[in-house]
Amino acid sequence: MDLFAELLHAPQDNVHETYAKLRESDGGVHVDDERNMVLVTRHADVEKVYRSRDSFSNDTFWESPAAIHDSSDDRQVRYVEHFKNFLLFLDAPKHTRLRNLVRHAFTPDAINVMSDVLVTAADEILDEFDAGQEVDFVGEIAEKLPVQVIATMIGIPPEDHVHFRRWTQALIDSLMFTVQGEDRVQALHTGSEMIDYLDGHIRRRRAATGTQPNDLLTLLQNAQDVDDSLTSEELVCMVMVLLGAGNATTTDLLGNAMVLLSENPEQRAELTAHPELMEQALEEILRLEPSLRVLIRKTVGEVELGDRTIGPGRLVFLCNAAANRDPRKFPEPDRFDIRRVNSRHLAFGSGSHYCLGAPLARLEGRVMLTRFLGRFPEATVLLDGPPRYKLDFTSRSLRELPMVLA
Repeated sequence: MDLFAELLHAPQDNVHETYAKLRESDGGVHVDDERNMVLVTRHADVEKVYRSRDSFSNDTFWESPAAIHDSSDDRQVRYVEHFKNFLLFLDAPKHTRLRNLVRHAFTPDAINVMSDVLVTAADEILDEFDAGQEVDFVGEIAEKLPVQVIATMIGIPPEDHVHFRRWTQALIDSLMFTVQGEDRVQALHTGSEMIDYLDGHIRRRRAATGTQPNDLLTLLQNAQDVDDSLTSEELVCMVMVLLGAGNATTTDLLGNAMVLLSENPEQRAELTAHPELMEQALEEILRLEPSLRVLIRKTVGEVELGDRTIGPGRLVFLCNAAANRDPRKFPEPDRFDIRRVNSRHLAFGSGSHYCLGAPLARLEGRVMLTRFLGRFPEATVLLDGPPRYKLDFTSRSLRELPMVLA
């Protein structure tokens, strides 16, 4: 069975039916010998892989589409040299070192200090719209918030914010199997522009005299552990992770949240009437529609998954979206319930590679959804069919979401 083809070409509006079929057959573990890959779909098995760092490696960069480039093109080489150092692709001890250096900048307390930036950004975006207006929630609201927030949090001048949406899309494109040929060249060239910009911005900040702004970039610049600190290249790479992973996943979170709330009007009405439920509701949204549906590991040696024995050197695709709807873990797993208590979902992974940006993503989701529902409690989705999603194996990304504000 060609798992890639089945998952990539499955109708995206009901892709969860495909996940359920795979989860409930062959013990939820599917081996594709031709592609040297394994797909894991049940919650217990997916979590086992995340937590077994001695048996499964994150060193998958050179097997990922991000590694595809023309080695004779200096701009592509520069981009790949940075990208291969993303935390997502690193094992201990390098991963441990970098994570320990920056983890204090990403604690919930550190992120909550910046909540005023988030509220201001959300209000500025929503101030552009009035009741009765038609908008594309994805393109005009959801895409703007994380770009504006993260750019502000690293001290980017407002006039340069516009560049970051284009750069972020290039970074995402470089990670996609479907972006090849001239489109890939363009993505890597555009991504290299972001590296040049960030490198210059960070150098200027480090050279500046006087009191530094109390923002996220300052926290990262000052990150130290004994006699160790981030190099300039590592700092650029860390900011790229924020811009790429943080922007895209938060955009997807907001879009998917609005679809779920629109499809479940009684839940939306309860949440609008009781905004104190937003934190709990957000976990349910993340469970049902994780922004990253699939993450990748590689077997180090022979391992047992389900009732299968998997040899070394296999790429293991962990389907968070299937695991988060596993009936063995969640009663009535397909039901959207903003009061659900047990929500040990895997939207942000688990174990030593648990997403560093999870506190920021949660805060962005809570703030924007609360502000939007507070202003436009009766906003209506304008669709004459199911929502349209991008053809993407790993992400759950809406192409658009037309709405009438009310």
